[in-house]
Amino acid sequence: MAETIDDAIKRWRQIQQGRANQEELERLANIDSLTGLLNRGAILRKLSEQMKHAKRYREELSLSLLDIDHFKKVNDQYGHLTGDDVLEQVAIIMWQNIRDADIIGRYGGEEFIIILPRTDLSSALNVAERVRKMIEASKIKDSEGNAFSLTVSQGISIYKLGEDEHSLISRADNALYKAKGNGRNRVETSN
Repeated sequence: MAETIDDAIKRWRQIQQGRANQEELERLANIDSLTGLLNRGAILRKLSEQMKHAKRYREELSLSLLDIDHFKKVNDQYGHLTGDDVLEQVAIIMWQNIRDADIIGRYGGEEFIIILPRTDLSSALNVAERVRKMIEASKIKDSEGNAFSLTVSQGISIYKLGEDEHSLISRADNALYKAKGNGRNRVETSN
């Protein structure tokens, strides 16, 4: 029996709804619900892709691991809802201060990864410093309207040919640890 126009339209709508549902599931699987950034799994997959690309085309690749300084104090003093607001604000400031080609994700807790494709150390430092300064200059308000500022520390590592994701992140983490040890609110690089 031949399909009527109404049947074809109904089937087309079902297909479109199925596609929309699939896209929503993919979005939910890859996006951090609080910040709107890529979640840990998704940012690590992007890092792997970018490292393969950098290796294949012999391009530079930098990674910044960013941590909000004294975040526990924010939660303790202003409450967890304000802590959530801080995470959202930091995410927005990062987005506003990177290139379209750069990729940001929430690595965990108050840590974020910024992947900087085709970026050498000097340029990575410029991006990290710009982000750091913009966050430091921002004012966050708690639920009662009290304004406060915050700072971030960052560790930068540059991809070395043949290196894996774990090593690249580990070197950035060591640089971040150095930044925190040297007084916080700063950017350090790995060797």
